[in-house]
Amino acid sequence: NKSHGGSQKLSEEKFYSKYDEGIWLRSCEEEILDPIEGKISGIIPLWLKGNLLRNGPGKETFGSDHFQHLFDQPAILHRFAIESGSVRYQCRFLQTETFCRNSSAKRIIVTEFGTSGANDPCRTIFAKMASVFNLGESSSDNAVVSIYPLGDELFAFGECPAIFSIDPESLKAKERINLNEDFGIVHHTSHPHILPDGTAFNLGTIATAFGPKYCIIRFPEQRTFKDAKIVATLPVQRRLYPCYMHTFGITENFFVLVEQPWVISTCRLAKASWKNSPVVEAMKWFGGRMTKIRLLSRKSGKLHKTFYAEAFAFFHIINTFEDDDHLIIDICCYDNPDILNGLFMDSLRGMQTNPNYSSMFKSKCLRFVLPLKLDTSCKSSGSSKYRKRERTNLVTLHGSSARAWIQENGRIFCIPEELCKIPCDLPRINYEKFSGKPYRYYYALGQDFCDPGKLIKVDVKTKTWITWNEENTFPGEPVFVEAPNPTSEDDGVILSVLLWGSKQENRVGLLVLCAKTFKELGRCEFSTPGPGAEVLPRMVCTVGKMRIMIKELIRFYTKNFFI
Repeated sequence: NKSHGGSQKLSEEKFYSKYDEGIWLRSCEEEILDPIEGKISGIIPLWLKGNLLRNGPGKETFGSDHFQHLFDQPAILHRFAIESGSVRYQCRFLQTETFCRNSSAKRIIVTEFGTSGANDPCRTIFAKMASVFNLGESSSDNAVVSIYPLGDELFAFGECPAIFSIDPESLKAKERINLNEDFGIVHHTSHPHILPDGTAFNLGTIATAFGPKYCIIRFPEQRTFKDAKIVATLPVQRRLYPCYMHTFGITENFFVLVEQPWVISTCRLAKASWKNSPVVEAMKWFGGRMTKIRLLSRKSGKLHKTFYAEAFAFFHIINTFEDDDHLIIDICCYDNPDILNGLFMDSLRGMQTNPNYSSMFKSKCLRFVLPLKLDTSCKSSGSSKYRKRERTNLVTLHGSSARAWIQENGRIFCIPEELCKIPCDLPRINYEKFSGKPYRYYYALGQDFCDPGKLIKVDVKTKTWITWNEENTFPGEPVFVEAPNPTSEDDGVILSVLLWGSKQENRVGLLVLCAKTFKELGRCEFSTPGPGAEVLPRMVCTVGKMRIMIKELIRFYTKNFFI
């Protein structure tokens, strides 16, 4: 692990002069265990009461070792307690086994997505072989991505099978639950869907006697883990290349799985595991292959239909819903997964001298419209990207410019329509009322490095948008909170955590916007004893899936072919 002292010396020319990359290079070393009061400006609505909990990467170092990727850093939990027009703030590191082991050793000893743990010179070949079969011994349980309710408790999620119940007042971890031990899950997404009745669904991966399968797990509100069960499965078509999925969709009748051609090579993973190399070396992008959108029936758990699209990478789905015999999926898409390369610490340090850096973050918010009732006699030849030729468009949804047609091979090929011209991600909607249903508005974080710090509200009906931004101010993911007795979908407020550039490391804030007008209502600012940590609770943490996936696959092949 390299040591990086001081700030990077940049050339006089900065390609992104308005963007302060220093907000990502901070290391939050100090917890705030006792809530501190903030300074209010404007008005915090009196009806706004409760806790805003955030999760994200914290410190950059253990001892003299430095993490090489942003999402290798240990999870730190944040709490903004809002009551009677005032706000209090506190933060605490999530006490995972990985965090405790690294803290005790005063160095990085657990390998993460982009960072190798320290090699043990006394480790024998037999010890290496044994570690492959010892789940949890060498795998990170850094649950750094999100916080969701399951049953009557809150849990910190990553993508490894370990989740942590947390106390919403003290932020202490109460219990570590390993879903691999209880349910055979080797990976799950960090974004489960919570239904109005409290039932939760999540997308996971299990290892079976016939190879790995994607699965949908149902967690009831009562007896959440005791009565949890798998309600749908889908075999991985290319057994040695399970694809990476960070989230999924759910509608009234379907689970929606988006199989992007961004995969985990189990052969590369075995090599990385043996050499104690960063897990990123096992990921592979097949840009020449199509993305598959698979619909699984919620009633039967079986595959209903597969749709195809040009290759794209994604992390977050905005919303999925059914309307007039079509299924609509709104999604933040990238041409490739290069965004992860942009989040290596060395890439962040060098962004101001890299004219191509911003291109890694150029997302497009696209709408795919999937026809559910098909006339299979409508076939056309050709499969080039946007070739101009006669085709029968199967999309009949009023007001949509999206297209879909049946190719000669019987595949249904889809071309999306664009919802917003501004690159953005980390989308949120009025989730409690409109998840899985027709909706009109979403809120997201802009990703334009030449004009940074934007929060965006998009009207998907008119395809127009409004923005909020402030010079040298860097907001986080927008969160919608509905007002009491709402009269419209956007009747409420937007909450967003604020950080500041220009060496204002000890300044943290909470912004409150009117969701209708996108004008600021008020904010609360805090002076913290140490640098404020970045908060990106809906981004990527892939290490758990990869490490445990290879162990389960090795067990499978050993059991079925060598014994």
